[in-house]
Amino acid sequence: MCHQTIVVRSAPTAEERLPGYLLRIADINGYSGPRDVLSNALTKFGNIAAPHAIEEVARLLGLPLATATNLAYIRSGKSNLRFFGHEVPCRRVSWVNPRLCPLCLRDQEVISCLWDLRFIQACPFHGCQLLRHCQTCGQPLTWHRTSLVRCRCDSDFRKQQTPRASHSAIQVSRRLAIACGLNGVPAPTGFDTALLDLNDLLFLINFFGGRARGASADQEHTQRQTLGQEAIVESAGRLFENPAPIIIEIIDRRAENQPNYKIGNLIKFYFNSVNKYNHPRAKDLLDQLQSAARSYFNVR
Repeated sequence: MCHQTIVVRSAPTAEERLPGYLLRIADINGYSGPRDVLSNALTKFGNIAAPHAIEEVARLLGLPLATATNLAYIRSGKSNLRFFGHEVPCRRVSWVNPRLCPLCLRDQEVISCLWDLRFIQACPFHGCQLLRHCQTCGQPLTWHRTSLVRCRCDSDFRKQQTPRASHSAIQVSRRLAIACGLNGVPAPTGFDTALLDLNDLLFLINFFGGRARGASADQEHTQRQTLGQEAIVESAGRLFENPAPIIIEIIDRRAENQPNYKIGNLIKFYFNSVNKYNHPRAKDLLDQLQSAARSYFNVR
């Protein structure tokens, strides 16, 4: 099926990126999916972030080049990309395997790029887990479907239900949504991270959440992948609720893994790690962690 023009056009929303926007355009114009939309754009779906592809997409959809560029996940330097106006590591965003909140989709038929952020494990508004698989056919969600709101098996995502997410996952998602600048997000409980930049917050979640689960700095791309994003989010959520127990857990795990390691070296390892991240807006949280560490060693 080959369409020569886009008959019905719609401006992208602030939360959309090209994969979800192309799917919405395909749906309202009766296309068979994003690939069909791109059939006249001289590019493939997997290449939509390439500069020449962006120009073709802008022409096809009738968008200013700047708008189409903002919609794309384009790398900034070797390892970062722009996400809600922030420079974040590419590895923190994954749009290949889409996820969605059925309740958000009921409210507005738009695929939010917030769901592409790996540490988002729950909807910050509704508190439910994100949908990864169709609950009717069991297949993973894909961009290559004919409808924004329906699976390829024709099951309506808006009528599907996901379980309530954990308290930690909800709170972390709310912190991230606020850092992305979204409006109407319920205030998270515990430590106030509202002043933190998105990249700062992602660092804290990954650094402390990963280490509380036992991953070391040189295991980020191996063991942390095995541990899963969910485990890191759970630990990070507990950190923001009550920092002291988490830092004690981190030090305990380090001492357990290296029983012959001198206590002085443990202290040096911890504070050297913290000092790599000395952003002033996180100073209060880091002060609490350092106080907890000092108390830990004073009583042992």
